[in-house]
Amino acid sequence: MLYFPFKNYGEFCATYQAENLNGEKRRKNAVGLTLMKWVFVNRAGLENTGLFRWSRVKRVSTNDSALSDLCRLLGLPSLWQNGSHMRLPNNLFVCAPAYVAHDGEVTPEGAEVFVRKSGKIQLVKWGKIILNALHSLSLPASLPASVVNHVAEKLTEQCSAAVLKDAVALRVDDDFAAAYSSEACGGVDFHSCMCDAGYWPFYRNAVTAKVAALVGADGAIKARAILWPEVHGYTDPNTGEGKTLRMLDRVYFAAERYGKILLSKVTAAGLVDIYKPIGCDCRQATNIQAVNPDTLPGLIPCLLWVNCTLNGGNAVSYQDTFKEYDPETNRASVEDDVDETEYFDLGTTSGVYHRYYDEWAREYTSEDLVAVYYQDARYMTAESNADEYFVRCYDGNLYHHQEVALCAECGWHYPQEKTRYFSGLGVHICTDCLDNA
Repeated sequence: MLYFPFKNYGEFCATYQAENLNGEKRRKNAVGLTLMKWVFVNRAGLENTGLFRWSRVKRVSTNDSALSDLCRLLGLPSLWQNGSHMRLPNNLFVCAPAYVAHDGEVTPEGAEVFVRKSGKIQLVKWGKIILNALHSLSLPASLPASVVNHVAEKLTEQCSAAVLKDAVALRVDDDFAAAYSSEACGGVDFHSCMCDAGYWPFYRNAVTAKVAALVGADGAIKARAILWPEVHGYTDPNTGEGKTLRMLDRVYFAAERYGKILLSKVTAAGLVDIYKPIGCDCRQATNIQAVNPDTLPGLIPCLLWVNCTLNGGNAVSYQDTFKEYDPETNRASVEDDVDETEYFDLGTTSGVYHRYYDEWAREYTSEDLVAVYYQDARYMTAESNADEYFVRCYDGNLYHHQEVALCAECGWHYPQEKTRYFSGLGVHICTDCLDNA
């Protein structure tokens, strides 16, 4: 009997549904679906192998632990763990921190391997070596090429990351200025719209955050991500208790392998409970995963939020995850359905918080505020309200139009209590003009 761990048909559809990314239609977890179809078609010869009671088959294309299961399912040796080795055919060894061929060595860049073949030294890409090694194994002839290529891709990525991880160091601090400077990042901007924009003070002044950076031997930052130490909104469904989580936000990098190393180092150091997967774009606010799903059952990303306090004119750095700012609760929440009339969208490149509380109208506005006077009290209100309901008087201040009068002598508006009305003439005269008469 084959076992596929889906609660219902709805979960199966959600796992493998088609999605539109950058105008291109793709199927989620396409490799996992291809493998599942292959298992089903070949079930008669596979049912007795004991390999297919496999709880992670549906996540094969996105989850690293699923990769280990896939290798075991295909009869491959285990991936390296903590410096151990595995051996593939043709004297090719997989050994942390490098893949090394017989009589070979790894270049400093960690991208290629010197291989001695027929007495000659050849420079070969890791991907080609691993793919050839996989093809030399006794894999089922009917196994889809996309599955084999996927395994080769993932092994190559891990290989590259293993070699490079000792050449870079993890740094966690509040040096946001450096993290958002192309100069400190080796002259690259990580394809980030906030790089060199100068809006990094948001992280120091408005929220509680750190920046996790991967620093190379040359001192340049190779990857960076915001680390949120206090993420609220999670409730354990078993105990009903709330729990504050630590989260690594979207990772920006000079090369994808650096992003994966950063994520690996942060999780290995136990600094986060949840994270954004490598490759997430700015439209995937709710794509949040748990480092250990078993410890965070019932995680609902759209319910998560962080404390955030902004005043009009404050700097705002574009947010990939906590996009909805509610000024009444001082919370920035994960984007779900953005309501522009209720929330300020922090997914903005304007760089400034144009959201102010209109004291006179008792509502929030994106207009600049001016001081006005109404019933002997001073209020800050939107310029449009000031233009419609208030009049500038002799002293330069704005007073409500129902509380002022025009002096027939000097032509200035005055608060009514500073004028005298002459009913016979039907005009107001200000006290200053009366004193000078």
